[in-house]
Amino acid sequence: RQRFPRAQIFDLDNIVNATSALRSNKIDAIVYERTTLQEIAQKKPDLKVIEESVQFVDVAIAIKKGNLSLLNSVNQVITDLESNGTLDEMKVRWFTGSNLSTMPKLDSPFSQETLHVGTEALMPPFEFIDAGNQLSGFDIELAGRIGQSLGKKIVVSNMNFTALIPALQSGKIDLAISCFNVTGERRQRIDFSRPYHASDIAVMIRKPGGSSLFSNTINNIKTGFHSNIITEQRYLLIVGGLKITVIISLLSVFFGTLLGALVCLLRMAKNRHLYFAGDSGTGTAYDYLLRGVYSGKYQPGVGGGYSLRHELRRLCFGNVSHRD
Repeated sequence: RQRFPRAQIFDLDNIVNATSALRSNKIDAIVYERTTLQEIAQKKPDLKVIEESVQFVDVAIAIKKGNLSLLNSVNQVITDLESNGTLDEMKVRWFTGSNLSTMPKLDSPFSQETLHVGTEALMPPFEFIDAGNQLSGFDIELAGRIGQSLGKKIVVSNMNFTALIPALQSGKIDLAISCFNVTGERRQRIDFSRPYHASDIAVMIRKPGGSSLFSNTINNIKTGFHSNIITEQRYLLIVGGLKITVIISLLSVFFGTLLGALVCLLRMAKNRHLYFAGDSGTGTAYDYLLRGVYSGKYQPGVGGGYSLRHELRRLCFGNVSHRD
């Protein structure tokens, strides 16, 4: 806002929605973390990242205000990772190269204590969902190394970025590691660890020439599908619904076959109370219930056979004339 005082600023929910808005001409530019913008532009040939930086902002881990014990522990881990060169090695592995790195295998602590971490996995290479549908990224590895150093198991929850601070304040999570920029406004609500990264804030725009309306529509559909179905894992709801449908269908076939077999047994029964073709009995009542029509003997020349109305009257009031 200070750099572009005359610009109309929109605070969109996440980078996926912002990218969709940019590609559909709803906005003119996105101001965001450079490495994430570069990852997006690499996959979207109609977008590009401007070389000039807007500003550099410290990135730190967010902690519930007043939890000094955890704050000091996390600060010590970050200091140790900087001292032994692990943090620099992580940055080279995650922030350089054309392809995203993969999560290293970290030893799990023997302790049953857990450390709950919140993140929004929409910001590669910091945090994202990998091809194996697993949380991955620089921040996820950092969370794992913090848990390893503190001897606690890490449980990461993927949630909306706007829900992270309330989740910290309510105690739902212990740490929020999601490329959190340190700002004075946020410091009033939460505590920050010592910075572990300097975020290069850059601008992404559409390439000159733009795209056709048809191309923009297709891009919006692709982006919306990936955001709603893949990223938010709504495909799990679809799979669950299909499973239930298959189970219901199989049960319908099973019980339908079972009822059909029961009908055959009733028709073949020698017991007069079960004999289906007789004028009375359990078989006749069952046939009414199952089909709603009478299965008795057809009598040609007498009104074309028995009617359902006639048979119901006969069962209720005894033998009556067919003409009634």
